[in-house]
Amino acid sequence: MKQLVTLLICNIFPIWAYCQSPISQEELRKKQNPYQQLLPAYIPNSFSLEKKFNRDAVFQPAVEQFDYFNTSANDWQPAFKYEYDYLSNGNLYTSNEFNYNLSMQLWTNTKKASYGYDVFELPDTVMEEVYNAADGSLVPQTLLNLLHTQAGNLEQEQISFWNVQTVSWLPDHKHNYNYTTSGKEQSVIHADWADTSMDWNPYEEYYSLYDINDNLIRYLGSEWNLDVLAWLPATKDTIEYDLLQNLLRTTSESWSVTSNTWTPYYRNEYEHDAAGNLIRITGQSWDESLQNFQNSNQYLFQFNGEVLEENIFQVWNTNSLEWDNFNRTVYVYDSTSLLIEKVIHNWTNNNWVATFRYLYVNDAHGNVIQSTGQSWNNSLAEWKNIERYTASWISFTTNTGEAATDFTSVLVFPNPVSQQLYIAGLKPAVNYSALITDVSGKVLLNTNFKNEQSVSVDELTEGVYLLSIKENGRNVVAACKLIISK
Repeated sequence: MKQLVTLLICNIFPIWAYCQSPISQEELRKKQNPYQQLLPAYIPNSFSLEKKFNRDAVFQPAVEQFDYFNTSANDWQPAFKYEYDYLSNGNLYTSNEFNYNLSMQLWTNTKKASYGYDVFELPDTVMEEVYNAADGSLVPQTLLNLLHTQAGNLEQEQISFWNVQTVSWLPDHKHNYNYTTSGKEQSVIHADWADTSMDWNPYEEYYSLYDINDNLIRYLGSEWNLDVLAWLPATKDTIEYDLLQNLLRTTSESWSVTSNTWTPYYRNEYEHDAAGNLIRITGQSWDESLQNFQNSNQYLFQFNGEVLEENIFQVWNTNSLEWDNFNRTVYVYDSTSLLIEKVIHNWTNNNWVATFRYLYVNDAHGNVIQSTGQSWNNSLAEWKNIERYTASWISFTTNTGEAATDFTSVLVFPNPVSQQLYIAGLKPAVNYSALITDVSGKVLLNTNFKNEQSVSVDELTEGVYLLSIKENGRNVVAACKLIISK
């Protein structure tokens, strides 16, 4: 398993919800930077749902509920839910989060998010409050302020936290964006608030360079050095395209302070079919001793027209010099091309063995109203319920499009997992922490690791958990549902 190294451009969806759910304290930088926008959203081994809408109306969830299957009671047990209120134009106004209290057999308010908009109906504030369990009152927690340009581009986002002692909002960090004349994101600067100097201290900058076709060809990351008070290079991603403007190759490098040069560490090769569908991603890691790239892992995608039917993840076997199958996802659709089943297989004893599946029920508009997650029980030779998602929807007639789904460039695999968990797409020489909680929020594992190190989950029992990955103890760079299967 040591051969499983980073696949830099790949995505993982947020946990559970895929619509306008409340912000978290660490979820504030833009979810999809220009480098991450290069690939379509079907690439991840995602257990999230696909949001559906038609051209005449935008559908938003009114209520979303998540249940897990209680095997001892042989019945579904509520876990948590969201209830949403909207303005007449379909903009989200408030969302309330509830956890189910099993002992009292009732729903308990835990969190509320309120959304504000400017005169152009663009979001300008998001405030999170938590419910005081003692008296049910609301206590401020997080405030997100947003500024947009006249063209509608996000110009600044600033996060503040509520200080109980001073009874005021205290700034914490912010992100400032600049754009090209064609509206492409050109740079973003991340800064922290320093209470001692009462000023903003920059710590990261990312700069995007485009060709004459507005294709991203360079993505540069820099870090602010306090000793020389200047930006010093940190990371560089170079992007190449074929004659049809399809993605051809991405190469990632890190800056070596000792040698004062760029050092490669990962490369992805891309292959498309005649219709332009991405059908292969081959990941290669840099071998310092050989001074060249060596195969690491790859994705294979199979389409029927424009419909994805299957994806396979493989790892490179350095002994046999061949690709070894790892896992596979098969997608099943109804006659209207709506997803109704997704089956995840593991490669075991030279055969594909189904281990997990999701069954989808859609309404007449294509919205998912129920999704049931099941695992295969070998001893009983049958599918066993694990989790369930249900939703009710409301529609708003509008001429605006649907917001893009949020995701990041981090891949968690395998998922389901039995012993060792690998996290790819992270920065080299950066400290990360993995936090695993159960559905009630109880922390079961909190461990530190670095890029290309695995995380052991061997001591955790079978079940569904929530995983979050933090960078330097500050920003959450990935959050997902984690399934453990022994």
